[in-house]
Amino acid sequence: YAMPTPKTPDLVFQDPPESKRGRPDGTSPLGLWLTALRDHPGQWAVYPEPCLTSPVTAIKNGGYGTKKGEYEATGRAATNNRVTLFARYVGPVAP
Repeated sequence: YAMPTPKTPDLVFQDPPESKRGRPDGTSPLGLWLTALRDHPGQWAVYPEPCLTSPVTAIKNGGYGTKKGEYEATGRAATNNRVTLFARYVGPVAP
């Protein structure tokens, strides 16, 4: 008795379309603020309004038009589950 060969689903390869959500990397208010920090390497700056904690992690991991390791970021407790965001540009990452 031969076992039937299971049918393998067809694989379709296709690049996803461009997202129509949000802004291009680096063009949000926070992305523009980070870009401005490049003119002041090594200096800590405070973002002008409290934010959620997720931007702190995103900046460390290369979000908002940055590259992982170019910036240091930290948050300090503010109000309503928000933090005061501090960041500094530490320079380009070695390849």
